[in-house]
Amino acid sequence: MFKILLVISSLFCFCAFPTPKNIDGEPWRTVNAFAVAQKVRTECVTNANTCNPPITTPRTPWRYCEQWHELAILVGWPESQTEGFVLSYVMHRESNCNPDAYNRSGATGLMQLLGWKCPPNGCFDPYSNLLRARQLWETSGWHPWCLRGDPVTGNC
Repeated sequence: MFKILLVISSLFCFCAFPTPKNIDGEPWRTVNAFAVAQKVRTECVTNANTCNPPITTPRTPWRYCEQWHELAILVGWPESQTEGFVLSYVMHRESNCNPDAYNRSGATGLMQLLGWKCPPNGCFDPYSNLLRARQLWETSGWHPWCLRGDPVTGNC
């Protein structure tokens, strides 16, 4: 009697609850795991970028001079300065984000460097200007760009 009830209840479950289907519409019990793994492996070999893309955190866009953000990172400005507000603020205040900016005092380029040579391409070149400005910042902090009363750099 117990075996008959077990068979009847099994048939009821099979009929009442249909077998789940995979993405191809086939029942789960017919999925060939090895074939699925081969498909994924083939996709990874042909396009490694979509298989395991690098995990990166999105960066915060600059408030000012966003067009120079990637270059600042390229020349070695630390994340603490590129992700923050100060570098973009100083660049905007000094040159209005214009690499050809020139002041009659002789300050030139994005960071308005005064009396500095900017190898390899001169201070009007954004790469060279940001590179020399980073070197100056590493030795002097924000002091060369301080303005009394400035809310960002005025406490240097």
